Amino acid sequence: MMTFGSPPALRYDTETNLLSIKIRKPDNDKPIIEDLVDQFQHVKNVNVALSGGIDSQFALRVACELDVPVKAYTYVSMWEGAVINADDVLTAELIAEKQNVELVKVYMDLKEFFDTNKHIEYGKKYATKSPQVAFHLYFIEKTFKDVKGTLFLGGEVPMMVKNSSEDEGPMDIAGLNSGFFMATTSGYRRLCKKHNIDLVKDLLFYTPEIIYKSLYTSINIAREKQKHCEWKEEYMVNMFPHKLKHEIYEDIIPGGINPLTKNTGFEKVKKHLASQTGIYNQFDLLYRKPLEHIFNTNQKQSVDGGMVTGSVKYIAKKLPQELTKEYRQAIDENDSQCVYEYYFDF
Repeated sequence: MMTFGSPPALRYDTETNLLSIKIRKPDNDKPIIEDLVDQFQHVKNVNVALSGGIDSQFALRVACELDVPVKAYTYVSMWEGAVINADDVLTAELIAEKQNVELVKVYMDLKEFFDTNKHIEYGKKYATKSPQVAFHLYFIEKTFKDVKGTLFLGGEVPMMVKNSSEDEGPMDIAGLNSGFFMATTSGYRRLCKKHNIDLVKDLLFYTPEIIYKSLYTSINIAREKQKHCEWKEEYMVNMFPHKLKHEIYEDIIPGGINPLTKNTGFEKVKKHLASQTGIYNQFDLLYRKPLEHIFNTNQKQSVDGGMVTGSVKYIAKKLPQELTKEYRQAIDENDSQCVYEYYFDF
């Protein structure tokens, strides 16, 4: 059984793949950042894995509110001597400087990682089919296994999305599914447990009340900034709520740097391999497909659309219906505009 938070909002049974998610309306109007600070009173010093994306930026800003020593670490991905994630590294430098936090750069040979099949090794060991997650797990193990302190990582965000898929959560609630937990979070937690690393990840899932407040932030953003996300059947490419996530983070604790688009850090090497072979998805053929094949063959979990799935039990009473009604009213009454972004692999 995996749980986190006090009182825990999430309980994941690793034997049955059942994820229980509790949402509860709070009896106070404290800002979310105060709730988060209360959750992490045990933390004495923090190491933040800072990719430069909005999720890890948020984790860093929260860590800096704890009044404890904070140090950030970012990886510099190398491929035949070239830096392939220069934009991410620069953003990490800017946000670390803005927060007055020391930034440690860890140089990682991505080509060697793939050539020596470490993506297969970490994929098997931590049940992930994502080369990016496998590489990040490798970075964490290499960097933090002997470093004292609590490791802060970014994570997912409970949010409201009009007409959200049932797989994402009840009614218009999104981000509350078993996929993100089993495909990413559980692997990080297993690795950190192995090395006795105190891990803080998915900060906005730590209590039932924090989940509720995060969801309600989407309603406030529709009212005050006239921005929301809405799923439509006619969408033919992947959509990503990057702008809404950024607005939620900024509402909780401002000061982030918006990198404009969602990045995996692998875009440059994907372009390089495509340009050398003439095959658009050469990266996927070489590294992602074999990892997916091994995962699908070896794992008992069902797979749907590339995401590990499982059963979810929601303990929320009528809150999904109440939140959905209020969310749609906020959209209609304030002429809110959909800010979904298209996500392309390059």
